[in-house]
Amino acid sequence: MVLKPARAASTTENHPPSRGELGGDGLELHHGGFPVKHRIIAIIIIPAYPLLAVIGLCHYIAMRFAPEPVWPEDMAAESSTAPDAAPA
Repeated sequence: MVLKPARAASTTENHPPSRGELGGDGLELHHGGFPVKHRIIAIIIIPAYPLLAVIGLCHYIAMRFAPEPVWPEDMAAESSTAPDAAPA
């Protein structure tokens, strides 16, 4: 990859800069191949996907069959009423 110095931007208004005005490196960088960080992420995620899918399914089943939470009466009354005098 040869880096070329960027040319000065056009002085004509209302038109986007062309590839040449931006230096032209974007196309060469884009066709450089699959980035290394994406390969590393794929190496980690692809083997972990079945485990994550099973964990997600188990979480769904547990939440589906979990009982509704029930608060003791004194705690429920305490949380639904305002105190008589707020502390200053």
